[in-house]
Amino acid sequence: MMVREGGCVCGAVRYRARNEPQRHSACHCTFCQRRTGSAFGLGAYYKAEDVEIVKGELSMYEHRSDETGRWLRFEFCPKCGTQVTWNVEELPGL
Repeated sequence: MMVREGGCVCGAVRYRARNEPQRHSACHCTFCQRRTGSAFGLGAYYKAEDVEIVKGELSMYEHRSDETGRWLRFEFCPKCGTQVTWNVEELPGL
């Protein structure tokens, strides 16, 4: 079983992801450009049960897409602001 670990810049939040991602994406919409400060955003989608926050607490921001009306939820470290997870309405359970 593949296990990946990571966390935020300041170290207050740590996560563990087991198994392989179910999906990968590279999005170049203007929202992802603003969200990342880059030309695109990259994503790896894991089953919800395969991801565990092992240290710290997360804050959440919810955005509604101007194009589809669906929500995107971003979780981030409340101390340093590093985005750690995201969920999209379009892909429940990932």
